Amino acid sequence: MGPRFWMKSIATSVSLVLAVGTAYATQVTLSADTYVNSSHSSTNYGGLSNLYVGNGGTALIQFDLTTLPAGTTSSQIGAATLTLYVNRVNTSGQVTVQQATGTWAESTVTYATIPALGSTVGSFTPNSAQQYITIDVTSLVQSWITTPASNYGIGLTSASGDVVFDSKENDETGHAARLDVTIVSQGPAGPAGAAGAAGPTGPQGPAGPSGAAGASGSPGAQGPQGPAGPQGPAGAASVYGDGSDGTTGGVCDITSSTNWVTSPPNSDLQCTNFNVASGMTLTVPTGTVIHATGTVTITGNIVVQAGAAQGSQQCRLFMPGPAVLRCRYWRSGRSLTRAHSAGAMAGPKTRPTRPPKTDLAGAAS
Repeated sequence: MGPRFWMKSIATSVSLVLAVGTAYATQVTLSADTYVNSSHSSTNYGGLSNLYVGNGGTALIQFDLTTLPAGTTSSQIGAATLTLYVNRVNTSGQVTVQQATGTWAESTVTYATIPALGSTVGSFTPNSAQQYITIDVTSLVQSWITTPASNYGIGLTSASGDVVFDSKENDETGHAARLDVTIVSQGPAGPAGAAGAAGPTGPQGPAGPSGAAGASGSPGAQGPQGPAGPQGPAGAASVYGDGSDGTTGGVCDITSSTNWVTSPPNSDLQCTNFNVASGMTLTVPTGTVIHATGTVTITGNIVVQAGAAQGSQQCRLFMPGPAVLRCRYWRSGRSLTRAHSAGAMAGPKTRPTRPPKTDLAGAAS
């Protein structure tokens, strides 16, 4: 290949780099440096020409980042390096670089007022004098750009060494600490790309918890009355005891008006005597059968509840033997006002084909 080809290739490479972006280095201004000593906790050494690190000494260094181009962002910091000049090495040992976390002033700070030192930025071990030490502090400078108020500088400490560095007041060697920053110039943002195709629908997530119950709504308007249903079949006849135990409980002696249709007796009636007192009314369902072994006395009224059949109401007392009072609808009836004794009515009758019967009928029976 000839020289012209190489020249052309180099020119092409340079133009490609310039098309992507440019980078340039700048030196940041050193604004303050000093050291403090634990053996002299109230002494300020801001005007000395050297920074003593180790053997009780701690150095403090701060740079002014406002000298960077206006509008510089942390993403534009391509690199940042700290350079220190080793003046003497009294005792070789590791030197640690840490971030300072509080304010201090070169002319007033002492060991008693030294700011706290935070995270470690880096470390090195100088073995000989008259040399430069360079440390990468890119991340630290980027954080200062992002949060300018956090720039309190750095501290140099050594637990095992005794090393002397030049300060900015050193007129002999004149190698003060230096911070070099490489700034990357970025071009304008390109246009947004086209939206990609929608991805497939993901699986349905689990059901969430049930929400709280809502407030009850107001009652709706009352609907129209429905048509009347068909009449049900007649119920079975009510039977109240057979009179076998001779009990004459209150249910067998009706001395106040009583309704067995709405309030039937709670147990079967086993009556010796049965009585409906004068002026009292006993209401019973149709088909009611009342047995008694003694006297049946009806001086009040018995009302039979209407059933499906139509006709007058009537109760009949059947003899001989234990009195049986059957109450149901019949074709005719009379008032029940007579007292009947089952014993007195017992005996031979003229109609042997069925037990004789005595009508105790009334308009209410």
